Amino acid sequence: MSEPLVRGAEAMRASEAFPGVTRRTLASGDNLTLVQIDCLAGAVVPEHVHPHEQAGTVVSGRIVLRVGGEGAPEREIAPGGGYL
Repeated sequence: MSEPLVRGAEAMRASEAFPGVTRRTLASGDNLTLVQIDCLAGAVVPEHVHPHEQAGTVVSGRIVLRVGGEGAPEREIAPGGGYL
């Protein structure tokens, strides 16, 4: 297990993940990475997979995503909603 980690906001630099999509790694350990994703309206994140479970919440705006792989339905998530 990793040592406990506390980071200040100054250590959380944004980087462009895809056009119109920035990410900030807030914390990362052996089994969990917590990332803040900011998307401009209309930005697209290509379909992809992770080797571990992925969870998130929508703070503002709306996102459309597919959870569960090919053939799973697309779902729209509004502020306060979440996914796993």
